[in-house]
Amino acid sequence: MSMIKKVLVIGAVCGLLYVGVRQTMPLGIRNNNPLNIKFSEGNKWEGQTGQNRGFCTFSSSKYGIRAAARLLNNYMTKNSLTSVTTIITKWAPGSDNNPTKAYVDFVAKYIGVNAADNNLTSAHIPALIAAMTRFENGIQPYSMSAIKAGVELAGIKL
Repeated sequence: MSMIKKVLVIGAVCGLLYVGVRQTMPLGIRNNNPLNIKFSEGNKWEGQTGQNRGFCTFSSSKYGIRAAARLLNNYMTKNSLTSVTTIITKWAPGSDNNPTKAYVDFVAKYIGVNAADNNLTSAHIPALIAAMTRFENGIQPYSMSAIKAGVELAGIKL
């Protein structure tokens, strides 16, 4: 077999492996939407490519992180939600069959704060995104530098 054919075969095998592994990843990770932001015709997020099963899809995770950061920042600045309890209760309300209390407890423990304390600021957004990604997907595959880059892409100064 010629070298070119070997390279093509190896490339094809790697491509198939990538597709197979990608399909076993959680939906939020596959959609580049780590916090599982619901799709809405009215929202045209930067980097949004469409929707999958009712959730936004993004061209890369940095845009999904950016959208999440914008929403969390709006919760804090426009809705005065500055505790883990108030943020998660709005993000994943029990009325939508979410395990809200477990979500609140997980995020508060993950970022090391009391769930009821009203002292979260934009500086907490990267940690919130890391914790919420882990809860939403069962994994948290992003480095803190990648999360911070997505937050900064949202125009939030850290």
